[in-house]
Amino acid sequence: MLTGYRARTLLLVAALLFSTAIMAPAGGRAELRAVTATLDGLRDASYGAALTTDPSGDLANPGPGEWSGTLWSDLTALYAQSDGTTLYVYVDLPGYTKAGSSGQIGLLIDRNATTAGGTSDPWANAITFGATYKPDAIARGNLQGMNAGQDNGWTELRLWQGSAWSAGGTDWGGIGNTGNQVGARIAYADGQGVEFAIPLSEIGAIAGDTLRLAFFTTQGGAGKGAFDTLPTDAQSTGWDTPTTQTAWVVFGLGPTPTPTVTPTWTPTATRTPTPTVTPTAGPTPTPTLTPTPGAGPCSAAAMGDGAINSVALYHSNTQSAWLTPTVGITPTGQAAVRLRTCANDVQSVTILVWTQGWGATPRWTYTPTVVSIDPAGPYAIWEATLPGPGTQINQYYQFRITDGALTGHFHVQTPNSGTGVWAASASPVDPSWVLPTVAGPILDYAVPSWMKDAVIYQIFPDRFRDGNSANNYNARTVYGPTTCNGYTGNGSAPACVTHNHAWTDDVTQPGYGIDFFGGDLAGITEKINAGYFNDLGVNTLYLNPIFMASSNHGYDTNDYFTINDRFGTLADFDAMMAAANAHGLRVILDAVFNHVGMDSRYIDK
Repeated sequence: MLTGYRARTLLLVAALLFSTAIMAPAGGRAELRAVTATLDGLRDASYGAALTTDPSGDLANPGPGEWSGTLWSDLTALYAQSDGTTLYVYVDLPGYTKAGSSGQIGLLIDRNATTAGGTSDPWANAITFGATYKPDAIARGNLQGMNAGQDNGWTELRLWQGSAWSAGGTDWGGIGNTGNQVGARIAYADGQGVEFAIPLSEIGAIAGDTLRLAFFTTQGGAGKGAFDTLPTDAQSTGWDTPTTQTAWVVFGLGPTPTPTVTPTWTPTATRTPTPTVTPTAGPTPTPTLTPTPGAGPCSAAAMGDGAINSVALYHSNTQSAWLTPTVGITPTGQAAVRLRTCANDVQSVTILVWTQGWGATPRWTYTPTVVSIDPAGPYAIWEATLPGPGTQINQYYQFRITDGALTGHFHVQTPNSGTGVWAASASPVDPSWVLPTVAGPILDYAVPSWMKDAVIYQIFPDRFRDGNSANNYNARTVYGPTTCNGYTGNGSAPACVTHNHAWTDDVTQPGYGIDFFGGDLAGITEKINAGYFNDLGVNTLYLNPIFMASSNHGYDTNDYFTINDRFGTLADFDAMMAAANAHGLRVILDAVFNHVGMDSRYIDK
């Protein structure tokens, strides 16, 4: 038998070993941190090291990485702790500010590795859950952000009820439509992150349970996937890319039993936790035309009462959830235009479209219909297809909304892009959103069949043949292509005076492009009629520019509708073409249209 000091020492060692065994985390999972955090959106030191991280700067671009309003969604780290009654989760959002951020969040929770659970987002985004262990709960919310109607801080806790998510319509987080960043269950802090305080009783958990956590960022919309995730998982490769989430990080709510030590608490197999929220079971919700009942921001809406909830109105031509595509359409293309209102709030919506200018009467009108219901409001999503204008001209649009005796217009806040603003005016209000019209795809050029066998003779008209000396004249002052400094002909700076040469003069003397030797269309016609080109085996003539120009090469066009009088007249051109046709010759006229000459009729000097 051990007595005295030695016995007391061994008992102390045994107690320390027992305590160490109870508190040591199991391999691969984090354990309960028995500290009460302050819910303020700031990460307390008690959170310790991150449970999981994700590389920064990995948002899709084009996609959420290209717009300042969604840069906040780039995730880097997630933390968790519990005091035995509340689960605290913190997610770093260094890019978040209330004034400059827009979008939504989702925190997934699985309890004790259950394979039963939700398989799709309860808010009907294009986000599915494909891991072996499915989420039993999800905290799903709008940011407290830049657009008061859309980014209103509304957050719901939805629980899996065996065949469907629990009903929405309750602002679980406590900041919905208040403008506040700190509530009873959720808190945001600019430049810091988002923090959750989740009573374990609300998710049916107790100390000792093992939780799996995952977090995603997104925007509202049936085509939106997860923009970024924690832990690292599938994420959107553009604005509208469906994603399937399969990754979890494990967090333990208490000590883990080991074979050598009996823990002080043993869960019973018959424990059935009862959540404090008991929603009505039903089929898995999908977007329908029937809003989810509840006390959401639109719960007081009533159709036909002459009142419109203008805060709920939302449209942006820079976000593909509301305009698809955002980059513009071809003249014969089409775009899907969407508007959000409170469900059962307005009787009619009309899209007014102009092509240019401004007037009280639009050129076209289109009538959208409700295509889905967002249960977060509940909101009605209206949609119409706008066709291209048929020509290369931009279109401009806004919404006319009517309920009872009230008619107003929802139009863009700043010309001509971004979010909208409500005007209780029976007449349209400037400005409108722009729907750009872009050029269609460039088609392969169809090469004429005769070109495949063409034998081409290129002619520089002034140097080929002088067939009519009457159009050879000397003095003409031009102002291009140079100031003629150093010209040994008739030039005098700053004006340049053209100079005619005899046909036999040496052509090596620099002429600054304004020396002429008398070649003309009549000379070309003479050689055609003489059979010169036929004898050479030529079947196509290529003429350097013959339009009115100051230079001898003709690439500084002054008038595209007049034959250069040094080369002849329109009658001379017709005679040349008649001769070419008679001798089986095709004629190609050279021209340049991306610039003109300094003496051009198209330049206002």
